[in-house]
Amino acid sequence: MQSQPSIYLDHAATTRASEDVVHAVTQAMLEVYGNPSSLHTVGQLAERTLKTARRQVADALGVSSANIIFTGSGTEADNLAILAGFKNPEKIRGRKVILSAFEHPAVREAALSYGQHGADVVFLPIDQSTGCVKPSDLSDALDRDAVLVSVMHVNNETGAVQPIEELSQVLSGFTNRYGEKPLFHTDAVQSFGKIPVPAACADLVSISAHKIHGPKGVGALYARRPDRLQAAIRGGGQEGGIRSGTENVPGIVGFGLAAEAAAANLAAGARFVLRLRSMLRDGILSRIPQVKIGGPFEASLEGRPGTSSPYILSVIFPGTRAEVLVHDLERHGIYVSTGSACANIGRKNRKGGNSILEAAGYTREEAEATLRFSFGKENTPEEIESVLTCLEDAVGRFRQLSPKYHMRLQ
Repeated sequence: MQSQPSIYLDHAATTRASEDVVHAVTQAMLEVYGNPSSLHTVGQLAERTLKTARRQVADALGVSSANIIFTGSGTEADNLAILAGFKNPEKIRGRKVILSAFEHPAVREAALSYGQHGADVVFLPIDQSTGCVKPSDLSDALDRDAVLVSVMHVNNETGAVQPIEELSQVLSGFTNRYGEKPLFHTDAVQSFGKIPVPAACADLVSISAHKIHGPKGVGALYARRPDRLQAAIRGGGQEGGIRSGTENVPGIVGFGLAAEAAAANLAAGARFVLRLRSMLRDGILSRIPQVKIGGPFEASLEGRPGTSSPYILSVIFPGTRAEVLVHDLERHGIYVSTGSACANIGRKNRKGGNSILEAAGYTREEAEATLRFSFGKENTPEEIESVLTCLEDAVGRFRQLSPKYHMRLQ
């Protein structure tokens, strides 16, 4: 492989930590090394630093810092939201948990564990015309046994923005047999720091640092009522007794700084990547025949909800296999993906298929021919032009080798 500058278009999987974040994390490791629970001066400095980062994350989400629980990842935050609401799994028997059909595995697998204890786990269908859950379908699924609803804010494969506000309104007028409104959770890992998150509409919101140029190994859960959550990790009582263990102060410092920077650049950042996404989409449609844009495309920007994240573009290239295209583009220093990195781990252990894309209405063949491009602040128009040139060449070559594709055109 020739040495050349890389073009990274897989920001939905992870991002490179910003230089400011790296500096802050390194400084914290060297200078803020005390235990936040210690009573002496060194420990008190760590505690104050932790409070500052908690406030930065809370301000970026638009909530109170008292409602932020730091975790080790977005996945852990999802698990905490789903599993910490019930003290004993056996108490879930006979109750209903409702999810969208294309939830992240961190939510899906956690909820399915309740099914092993007798809960009814129901999946809401995806409207193929919009890529979204319909509020009417949630209304139809609710009954007196419903105790938890989880619908992700931005789908990590298609970029579809779910109508969280409308779904919240459906739940606001409903009371289950236990005299409560079902808890409403949204996984906002793909939207936090990128587009406005309607945190006020949810009881629980999961977020992560490494999607916004922060460090890996740090996430957070917003909980409207932390006192209703059961302890996930027991011990010293940190994080309000929900997640015991000495806090990862350097990582949390990096999270706080990344969240503050993302919030300050929210609207401008979305507009910038939207221009790149439009350039790539228009170039693909004009230069490569027989392609299909997956999911919705109307971008969600400040003050305008939209139906799609400007940070994600899903494209179907009939007559190819996405996995092969990924590796061919990599030869030119271009990095894209076939979809969610977490979901890919599961796919390696089974033949073909993408349950998330298929739930969104893709056929098996379409799912296997889909690339996900996800954008970041470091991308440039010149990079997009290079991607278009290499992509046009790769798709053309592979289609020449596909008898099935040529039969479709006849």
